[in-house]
Amino acid sequence: MELAYSSGHTINLRDLEFENKVWKNTLDYLVNESDIYLHHLDTFHFELKESISEPLILESIKELYEFKSAAISLKKKVMIQEEEIPLYIKDFPIDSHHVLFIEHQAIEIEVSEFYHDFKQCMVALRNQYSTMIRTKEV
Repeated sequence: MELAYSSGHTINLRDLEFENKVWKNTLDYLVNESDIYLHHLDTFHFELKESISEPLILESIKELYEFKSAAISLKKKVMIQEEEIPLYIKDFPIDSHHVLFIEHQAIEIEVSEFYHDFKQCMVALRNQYSTMIRTKEV
Protein backbone atom coordinates (compact mmCIF):
# COMPACT_ATOMS: atom_id res chain seq x y z
CA MET A 1 0.00 0.00 0.00
CA GLU A 2 2.99 2.29 0.12
CA LEU A 3 5.65 3.49 -2.25
CA ALA A 4 9.19 3.73 -0.96
CA TYR A 5 10.93 7.03 -1.53
CA SER A 6 14.57 7.50 -0.82
CA SER A 7 16.06 10.78 0.18
CA GLY A 8 16.94 12.83 -2.88
CA HIS A 9 14.41 10.95 -5.05
CA THR A 10 11.96 13.15 -6.92
CA ILE A 11 8.25 12.54 -6.55
CA ASN A 12 5.98 13.17 -9.49
CA LEU A 13 2.38 14.28 -9.35
CA ARG A 14 1.20 10.92 -10.72
CA ASP A 15 2.86 9.15 -7.75
CA LEU A 16 0.79 11.12 -5.24
CA GLU A 17 -2.37 10.82 -7.32
CA PHE A 18 -1.93 7.04 -7.56
CA GLU A 19 -1.49 6.61 -3.82
CA ASN A 20 -4.44 8.89 -3.07
CA LYS A 21 -6.64 6.81 -5.37
CA VAL A 22 -5.52 3.56 -3.70
CA TRP A 23 -6.18 5.00 -0.24
CA LYS A 24 -9.64 6.29 -1.14
CA ASN A 25 -10.58 2.93 -2.67
CA THR A 26 -9.26 1.09 0.39
CA LEU A 27 -11.20 3.33 2.75
CA ASP A 28 -14.37 2.92 0.65
CA TYR A 29 -13.89 -0.84 0.88
CA LEU A 30 -13.59 -0.64 4.67
CA VAL A 31 -16.75 1.49 4.91
CA ASN A 32 -18.59 -1.11 2.81
CA GLU A 33 -17.22 -3.95 4.92
CA SER A 34 -18.36 -2.10 8.05
CA ASP A 35 -21.84 -1.78 6.57
CA ILE A 36 -22.00 -5.52 5.90
CA TYR A 37 -21.01 -6.35 9.47
CA LEU A 38 -23.32 -3.71 10.90
CA HIS A 39 -26.26 -5.13 8.99
CA HIS A 40 -25.42 -8.62 10.25
CA LEU A 41 -25.00 -7.46 13.84
CA ASP A 42 -28.20 -5.42 13.75
CA THR A 43 -30.07 -8.55 12.65
CA PHE A 44 -28.25 -10.63 15.24
CA HIS A 45 -29.06 -8.08 17.93
CA PHE A 46 -32.75 -8.00 17.00
CA GLU A 47 -32.93 -11.80 17.26
CA LEU A 48 -31.12 -11.91 20.60
CA LYS A 49 -32.76 -9.07 22.51
CA GLU A 50 -32.33 -9.47 26.25
CA SER A 51 -29.89 -12.38 25.93
CA ILE A 52 -26.63 -12.52 27.86
CA SER A 53 -24.80 -11.60 24.65
CA GLU A 54 -26.75 -8.40 23.98
CA PRO A 55 -24.23 -6.03 25.67
CA LEU A 56 -21.40 -7.61 23.67
CA ILE A 57 -23.30 -7.20 20.42
CA LEU A 58 -24.12 -3.57 21.23
CA GLU A 59 -20.45 -2.88 22.01
CA SER A 60 -19.42 -4.41 18.67
CA ILE A 61 -21.99 -2.31 16.82
CA LYS A 62 -20.69 0.83 18.53
CA GLU A 63 -17.08 -0.06 17.66
CA LEU A 64 -17.98 -0.67 14.01
CA TYR A 65 -19.78 2.67 13.76
CA GLU A 66 -16.64 4.32 15.17
CA PHE A 67 -14.44 2.56 12.61
CA LYS A 68 -16.81 3.54 9.81
CA SER A 69 -16.81 7.17 10.95
CA ALA A 70 -13.00 7.17 11.21
CA ALA A 71 -12.68 5.72 7.69
CA ILE A 72 -14.95 8.45 6.31
CA SER A 73 -12.95 11.15 8.14
CA LEU A 74 -9.67 9.74 6.89
CA LYS A 75 -10.97 9.67 3.32
CA LYS A 76 -11.93 13.35 3.69
CA LYS A 77 -8.36 14.06 4.82
CA VAL A 78 -7.02 12.41 1.65
CA MET A 79 -9.46 14.41 -0.46
CA ILE A 80 -8.41 17.66 1.22
CA GLN A 81 -4.80 16.94 0.37
CA GLU A 82 -5.84 16.24 -3.23
CA GLU A 83 -7.53 19.63 -3.33
CA GLU A 84 -4.29 21.26 -2.13
CA ILE A 85 -2.15 19.72 -4.89
CA PRO A 86 -2.96 22.45 -7.46
CA LEU A 87 -1.45 24.99 -5.06
CA TYR A 88 1.90 23.21 -5.45
CA ILE A 89 1.66 22.20 -9.11
CA LYS A 90 4.51 24.53 -10.11
CA ASP A 91 6.78 22.79 -7.58
CA PHE A 92 6.57 19.35 -9.24
CA PRO A 93 8.53 17.19 -9.29
CA ILE A 94 9.03 17.55 -5.55
CA ASP A 95 11.46 15.88 -3.18
CA SER A 96 10.94 14.10 0.13
CA HIS A 97 11.45 17.38 2.06
CA HIS A 98 8.56 19.21 0.40
CA VAL A 99 5.69 20.09 2.75
CA LEU A 100 3.14 18.37 0.48
CA PHE A 101 5.10 15.13 0.55
CA ILE A 102 5.62 15.29 4.31
CA GLU A 103 1.86 15.64 4.77
CA HIS A 104 1.35 12.84 2.25
CA GLN A 105 3.59 10.51 4.24
CA ALA A 106 1.73 11.31 7.45
CA ILE A 107 -1.54 10.34 5.77
CA GLU A 108 0.10 7.19 4.42
CA ILE A 109 1.05 6.13 7.93
CA GLU A 110 -2.43 6.94 9.23
CA VAL A 111 -4.16 4.93 6.46
CA SER A 112 -1.80 1.99 6.93
CA GLU A 113 -2.30 1.88 10.70
CA PHE A 114 -6.06 2.30 10.33
CA TYR A 115 -6.26 -0.55 7.82
CA HIS A 116 -4.25 -2.81 10.14
CA ASP A 117 -6.39 -1.93 13.18
CA PHE A 118 -9.61 -2.43 11.24
CA LYS A 119 -8.56 -5.86 9.98
CA GLN A 120 -7.53 -6.92 13.49
CA CYS A 121 -10.93 -5.80 14.78
CA MET A 122 -12.72 -7.82 12.08
CA VAL A 123 -10.74 -10.97 12.89
CA ALA A 124 -11.52 -10.57 16.60
CA LEU A 125 -15.18 -9.96 15.83
CA ARG A 126 -15.46 -13.07 13.66
CA ASN A 127 -13.69 -15.18 16.28
CA GLN A 128 -15.86 -13.83 19.07
CA TYR A 129 -19.13 -14.61 17.31
CA SER A 130 -17.94 -17.99 16.04
CA THR A 131 -17.11 -18.94 19.63
CA MET A 132 -20.46 -17.68 20.93
CA ILE A 133 -22.37 -19.65 18.31
CA ARG A 134 -20.34 -22.85 18.84
CA THR A 135 -20.72 -22.71 22.61
CA LYS A 136 -24.35 -21.62 22.36
CA GLU A 137 -23.83 -18.61 24.62
CA VAL A 138 -26.26 -16.58 22.56
